[in-house]
Amino acid sequence: MPLHTQTIGTGFPVVFLHGLGLDMASMQAWYEPLFSHDQIQRIYLDLPGMGASPAVPIDQANSDTILHLIYQTIHQRVGQQDYAVVGHSYGGYLALALAYRDPAVKHAFTTCPAITAVTGERSLAAHYTIQEAAITPATNTQQLADYQRTNVILNPQTWQAYQAQILPGLNRCDRSFIHLLQRQNSRFYRLSFEDHLRTARLSQPITLLLGRADNQVGFQEQLTFGQRQPQGTVSVLARAGHNLPIDQPALLAAYFQQFITSLLH
Repeated sequence: MPLHTQTIGTGFPVVFLHGLGLDMASMQAWYEPLFSHDQIQRIYLDLPGMGASPAVPIDQANSDTILHLIYQTIHQRVGQQDYAVVGHSYGGYLALALAYRDPAVKHAFTTCPAITAVTGERSLAAHYTIQEAAITPATNTQQLADYQRTNVILNPQTWQAYQAQILPGLNRCDRSFIHLLQRQNSRFYRLSFEDHLRTARLSQPITLLLGRADNQVGFQEQLTFGQRQPQGTVSVLARAGHNLPIDQPALLAAYFQQFITSLLH
């Protein structure tokens, strides 16, 4: 089953994997404005049951199947070329899995990646907020609480970004499939080789941008994982939560530009 993709530009392929319940629009909003040349081919994917990709059958609703579909979809697009992968949250978890399993992955860039799939087994961070300016929502008032639970920087700009970049994917996703994937204490959500991945030393450059106030996946396990990598770049951002690209877009842009530069040299 091919996944829905959108390809922009030509050059070295970079694959983008979004977070659980979102779709490619979030990754496009965060990263497309950062490209000022056509030396990179951007391949955006919708994961199963999210965006325009249909859910997989019930008996295949697990992360191993999803990873295999991503692998197939990528290689249908790039053939035997090397490529890089960018992932956020669950997409970051899958990006690291690709780097572990696929020798064609030459660099992985992740924001707030999950390292442990099962929420109850994660080491989560304490969340806090910084109210920079008053927010008086005219729409999506029921989603304001979720925004306040996941973002750190609260102001009209980040609220607008949350509505434009996060909510559309959440509204479009197949919620029954998401629940199915995370059923039975998430043992289907966990990759079968997660324990090996958590302790792996990956040969390629790995970038992890983490939020110190990330109460969804935490940062401590990721920091330990990143420090183990021979070519690991790890940064814990103090004024960021799980929606790090919205909390700290300038810092994201700076690290991402470094990542892109490394691909072109």
